[in-house]
Amino acid sequence: MRDLAILLAFAAGGQWVADRLPWSPPGTVWGLVLLAAALKVGWVRMGWVEQGAEFLLGWLSLFFIPLVVNGIDVLGAMGWRAIELLAILAVSTTLGLIAAGWVAEGGLGVSPRRAAGEGELGHGR
Repeated sequence: MRDLAILLAFAAGGQWVADRLPWSPPGTVWGLVLLAAALKVGWVRMGWVEQGAEFLLGWLSLFFIPLVVNGIDVLGAMGWRAIELLAILAVSTTLGLIAAGWVAEGGLGVSPRRAAGEGELGHGR
């Protein structure tokens, strides 16, 4: 329960930040930035939120059902513009996946493997 409370507190904090800025990303994005910063400096430990995050990730696909159903209605009403939108979504998603893979493999010197202490060939400490 503590893990979900911490995650919700950061989500609420992010919304508080977003409400006070004239233009900003959504509050949930600010919440993730605040949580990442708190994890980085050690104010929050990964073990405190890991179980709650896994629980929410397990239900993530359920949260997208209303969005997909509504999107189907909107795409039908858009006609040929829907094809343009789908093309833009396909290209941007592909570029995002390529960028994420590049970073995960060590692009810009940042890699989850290096952060975990693994060497160049994936060997542990």
